Amino acid sequence: MLEKQRLKRLKLYQYLLILIRTILLLFLVLAFARPALTSRDSFLGKKASTTAVIVIDNCINMLRYDNSGQRFKRAKDKLNAVLNEFNSEDDVFVLTTHKPDKILTDIGSIHNLQCFYGNSKWLESLTHSIKLFDEHPNINKELIIISDFQFTNKNFEQILPQIPDVSIYLFQINSGEIINVSIDSLVIVNKIFEINKTIKLNVFVRNSSQDLVRDIELHLFIDDKRVAHQTFDLESQEKKVIPLSFQSKKYGKHQGYIEISDDDLMADNRFFFTIDIPAEINVLFVDDTPSSYILSAFSSINANSNINITTEHYSSWARQSFNDYNIIFISNPTILTAILLDRIKIFMDQGGTLIFMPGEETTINDLNKLLHKLRFDIDFRRLISSSSAEEYYTIKKPDIQHPMFEGLFVQEPVSFSQPKFFKYYEIAPRFAGEAVLSLNNNAPFLIYSHNQNGSLYILASYIDTDWSDLQYKGIFLPLLLRLFYFAAINLNTNFDSSPDDEIIYTLDKEIGQGEYHIVHAEGELQKIVPEPIGSKSVFIIDQLNQPGNYTLMSGKDNVATFSINVDTRSLLSSTKDLKIHLSNNENITIFEEQENIEKILQLARYGQEIWQHLVILTLLISVIELIIIKKIEGRSS
Repeated sequence: MLEKQRLKRLKLYQYLLILIRTILLLFLVLAFARPALTSRDSFLGKKASTTAVIVIDNCINMLRYDNSGQRFKRAKDKLNAVLNEFNSEDDVFVLTTHKPDKILTDIGSIHNLQCFYGNSKWLESLTHSIKLFDEHPNINKELIIISDFQFTNKNFEQILPQIPDVSIYLFQINSGEIINVSIDSLVIVNKIFEINKTIKLNVFVRNSSQDLVRDIELHLFIDDKRVAHQTFDLESQEKKVIPLSFQSKKYGKHQGYIEISDDDLMADNRFFFTIDIPAEINVLFVDDTPSSYILSAFSSINANSNINITTEHYSSWARQSFNDYNIIFISNPTILTAILLDRIKIFMDQGGTLIFMPGEETTINDLNKLLHKLRFDIDFRRLISSSSAEEYYTIKKPDIQHPMFEGLFVQEPVSFSQPKFFKYYEIAPRFAGEAVLSLNNNAPFLIYSHNQNGSLYILASYIDTDWSDLQYKGIFLPLLLRLFYFAAINLNTNFDSSPDDEIIYTLDKEIGQGEYHIVHAEGELQKIVPEPIGSKSVFIIDQLNQPGNYTLMSGKDNVATFSINVDTRSLLSSTKDLKIHLSNNENITIFEEQENIEKILQLARYGQEIWQHLVILTLLISVIELIIIKKIEGRSS
């Protein structure tokens, strides 16, 4: 009987030992896993370490003023309050939406943080945040975003809910509705600029407010002098085109801007642009055997206008500096060397204009190679010739509203359709460009095309008696004049660049001994050193952070002017309700500005790490295991 009782106790101890060893293994696994309790009132009482990424929006939308002042200033106050809720055991990273790859590492950089005129880079901000969470895998992971969220960005709404295992807190800086009327864009109607002639502008404005805005004043300034203004009303969310016009009394480059009345977002109240009215238009005309008619017309143009035409032969035109000309007129060319083609390409890359008129010496194959080298999608097919003097083509009645012909005709151009053409080059129907003039069989006669920087005009027929009688018509000289004026205007006038855009400008000459400077909108000088690439000087300009007109200077010479304007397309036109867009995501919590940020974080993010306690329990169980083993050994002996 005693032996049976001893065996029962022994089996009991053995079962107990198995249970204790199982618990021991379980505690060891849990200890290595470092679990945490999320209840702030846990009796264990220790906060878990946190990886926190704080993204503060410091771009154009945060420059708004509302009932409580500027939103960005209040966002910085909220940022400082958030930072006070962390301790030395936490990994805390502060990012901005302007330069999301740069971490703000000290109090000074946070204190001096500025708001910029560019748009927020949310894709880069969220991507960098995810990378930081991967590199610093603490128990708690928090993404805190401080913004007014008044922007349109698909990356933000698509990526944010997909961030795994991270508590996301959105603090919306917003205190009431704002009044904001913006200048979205500008169109210069004229394509020919002349002194003492009207220059027309169309200004695109928009009311982003929830209410009607009355008596909005729109002002036009040229060279810091107000030359025109309009007053108008805008309904809520209304867009409108406001026409303005002025006349220039002098030649040269003019810096201008449009300005509207003050409102709650001043950053989009100005739009900058430049207009160049050249004192002289320099044309290089190249032809080995030009007709006497075209030379006579050029002589008249030289004597009676500000157009200077230099004539050259193909054997000697390479000695000319293409940089001295606005237009190169290539007439009846034969084969052009590769070096000359490269020079023409550089000339056009800088905004130059090429007028091309093929003739008897021109071959279709060489002509198409030239156009493709210059990156124009235009193909010539064949030379069309009439079989007799009685068979000819005429020009269709032109669109007198076209910028090239605007103001040229007092009434319907009846006589303009009378020139006769006996030969012309046929162009493939699908070409990248515009048929400014066409023949009566719908074949293009005058083509305009534009590549990345330069402009191209093609005359499909040569000016000579074997080709046409255009040179005998009264329209011939005015048409040449308009063609030169139209071609001299660089249609690539740059006012589409935004703050932080990189601008690349190329000069077709070696770098000299002189220094180059960027003259900023506020008058500050910034030295810039171009990069030499072959015979070119390449300027990479990437520090134009504020809207305005900027000038590239070589000594006292104005090389180029750049207009920088804010991009208003990403700004929301009304208050965004984040809860509608993101409320279905359990890991995203949205808070209003007036809520207590300290209390929110304390209630939401504190946890207790219990791995230390598990280690202690593991040691205690190990001691119990030893005692049981001793008991088992004592019972079995």
